Amino acid sequence: MTDIKRDVWCSAIEPVLDSPSDLLAQRLSRSLAVLGWRCLQADIDVDAHAARVELKRDDGRIVTLDIDRRGRASITREHHGQTTVTIGRRGDRCLVERSTVRFLGRSRFTDAREAVNALVAYVSDNSTGRGAFLLCFKGFPTIDVDPSKK
Repeated sequence: MTDIKRDVWCSAIEPVLDSPSDLLAQRLSRSLAVLGWRCLQADIDVDAHAARVELKRDDGRIVTLDIDRRGRASITREHHGQTTVTIGRRGDRCLVERSTVRFLGRSRFTDAREAVNALVAYVSDNSTGRGAFLLCFKGFPTIDVDPSKK
């Protein structure tokens, strides 16, 4: 099993076994961590041809990829944050933290491949720092976002 330094790959997962799927999950997690994202949920049902993937950026942005059984897909973008508000009356006021969710948009796609390519493009375009350069420099696999350029 490979060792991961937690200070460098803070949100990367560690594989339980040295199986190819665990090592692939570790590489994807490391790639996302370099870009400033982490995977909150990856629920993929191969038999039903359905999937739901949630990625979160450090500043609170959440991107959700949904693919249903009919092959329809969508990407939803939200920003989760907290605001401090004052509640109560004159003599009984206090500050309270409230969670806020801002809907940033939704994109719909006709098939899963198009949606996954759009998700990859969105994550790489909205990375924090020099993540895309580091991924190419360190030899991580690249994903062709536009298959028509071949």
